[in-house]
Amino acid sequence: MVYVEKFKLDTLDNGIRVVTEEVDFVKSVAVGVWIRAGSIDENKEINGVAHLIEHLLFKGTKKRSSFQIAYDIESIGGGINAFTSKDNTCYYVRIISDHIERAFEVLSDLVCNYDINGRKLKSEKNIVYEEIKESEDDPFELVNDLFQSCLFPEHPYGMPVQGTLESVKNIDLQDIFRFLEANYSSDRVIISVAGNLEHDRIVDISQKYFGKLGKSDYKRQIEPVVFPKEKRFVFRKDIAQTHVIIGRRTFPINDERRYVLNLLNVILSGGMSSRLFQNIREKFGYVYSINSFVDFFDTQGIFGIYAGVNSSKMERVIELIYSELRKVAKGEIKESEIAKAKEQLKGSIVISMENMSTRMNRLAKMLIYEGKLYSIDEILKKVSKVTKDSVIELAKFLYNEGMFVETILTN
Repeated sequence: MVYVEKFKLDTLDNGIRVVTEEVDFVKSVAVGVWIRAGSIDENKEINGVAHLIEHLLFKGTKKRSSFQIAYDIESIGGGINAFTSKDNTCYYVRIISDHIERAFEVLSDLVCNYDINGRKLKSEKNIVYEEIKESEDDPFELVNDLFQSCLFPEHPYGMPVQGTLESVKNIDLQDIFRFLEANYSSDRVIISVAGNLEHDRIVDISQKYFGKLGKSDYKRQIEPVVFPKEKRFVFRKDIAQTHVIIGRRTFPINDERRYVLNLLNVILSGGMSSRLFQNIREKFGYVYSINSFVDFFDTQGIFGIYAGVNSSKMERVIELIYSELRKVAKGEIKESEIAKAKEQLKGSIVISMENMSTRMNRLAKMLIYEGKLYSIDEILKKVSKVTKDSVIELAKFLYNEGMFVETILTN
C-alpha cells in the first residue's frame, strides 16, 4: 500500500518555518506552534521555568482573559492546549478547518502578546505545586523521574520537566522574562499544520500573525553527560508495591538504529503476546504491570523496563528481565517473532496517522531533529528492512549490565 502525503515547507521573512500536510479526507486541522525550548535549556536553579511559562501564557494576554482564550476556541467546536518536554514546548489547537484563522489568531495572541505579572506568577506557581505533588503521589511517574535523574546525574536531561517544589518556588519574574526573550524568538519557532488546508493560505496567515516575531542570540549548548557512579538506586516511600525501572542511555532521535530499537521494544512488550507479558506476568504471576519503553531526545535516548512488584519478588523479577534481554542478545529469537513485531509496529504507525495531531507533531519533529521531511512509506520500508541480525546486535549493545541503572521505589 502506498500512502500519498502532501508536505510543503516555507520560511517566513523572520525565519519561522511553516510546514503543512494536506489531508483532504478530513474536515479538521491541527495547528501547532513549536518552540525549541524545554527543560534542557534550564539549570538546577530555574528547573521548571519552561513548563511554568507554558502555564503562565494561558493566564491571559493583553487582550484576552484566561477564560477568553479557552472560550474563543471552544465556542467554535475546537480545543486548545499545550505541553512541555525535555527539548520543546508546543501550543496547539484542534479545530474545524473553516475556523483555521481563529486558531492562528488565538495562538499568536498567546505566544506573542503575553501579559505576565507577579500576581499571575504567584497564582500559577500554586497550581504547579499541586501538579508536582500529584506526580509525586503517582508511583509510576515518580519512579520514572527518579530513574531519569539517576541516568543523567547533574544534567538537565535528568531534571523533571515540571521542576521541583524548591526550584519552582525560586523562579522569579526576571527568570521568566529572560527565558522568554532568549527562547520565544522566530529562529526557534516552527509552525506545523496538518489536516484539511491550503498551504499558501497557511503561509499567509502565519505571516499575518507571526511575521513580526523577532530573533534572539541564544544558542542551545548541551553539556556532556557523565555516567552514574552507582548501578542501583533505592528510594523509600510509604507505598504498598515496589516499583522498578531498569534502563540505560541509548542514542539520539536521529540515529537510524531507532527503528531497530522500536522493533525490539515491541518484541519485549508489544501487547499481551509479548515476551515480558508472557514470560514474567503470565508464566510466574509476579507482576500486574510490566513494560519496556523508549524515549529519544536531541542528543540522548533512553531504553527502560518498568515493573510493579511485591518486594519479596523484586530480585527474581529483575533477574527475569535481564534474562529476556540476554536471550535476544544470544540469538534466541525466531524470524516469525520478528515478522509479527514488524506488522505490529507498522500497524501502530499507520493507525496513528488517522489523528491530525499526530501528523502535526510528526511534521514538527522531523524538521526539529532531522531537518527534512519524509513519508510514512519511507518509515514503513525502514521497519521492513530491519533484520534478525540487527535486532540481535542491538540487544547485545543494550545487554551490558555495567551500563544499566536500576531505580527502585519501595516502602
